[in-house]
Amino acid sequence: MEKDETRIRYSERNAKKLMTDLGIEERGPKSIDLIVDASGAEVSIQTGVLVAKIGGTFVQLGMGSPEVTLPITTMLTKELNWKGSFRYGPGDYPLAIALVAQGKIDLKPLITHRYSFEQAVEAFQTTRTGKSSDGKGVIKAVISGPGVSLSDN
Repeated sequence: MEKDETRIRYSERNAKKLMTDLGIEERGPKSIDLIVDASGAEVSIQTGVLVAKIGGTFVQLGMGSPEVTLPITTMLTKELNWKGSFRYGPGDYPLAIALVAQGKIDLKPLITHRYSFEQAVEAFQTTRTGKSSDGKGVIKAVISGPGVSLSDN
């Protein structure tokens, strides 16, 4: 953000640049009809609203600050469909653990990358960029402890 720039002005500038750089339009085949914000960050929510297509859907999953400033006029004039979803409810964690323990859910496919302890810096860099040098997207990267072979995980 520039000095003395409000979050909403930053989001407007960010959305304009994003739309220009990626060729996003408010209508038609180059528009974005579904925005999902999993961050809960105010500027991410604002930017998402601003880049969404007219008549598009915005789903808010992430929970950040309890109060955020929204471009309400933009939301109304774009006729956005706004949906919220709470991440979890009572009993979800014990249920998830039980499903994994019973073998009903296999978490191993979520581990997309494995690294030795000596490759820890590479693992963090790969996670930060979201993909490895071969272009494979990162869901979960595991770093083995010192002296632990990759096959022991």
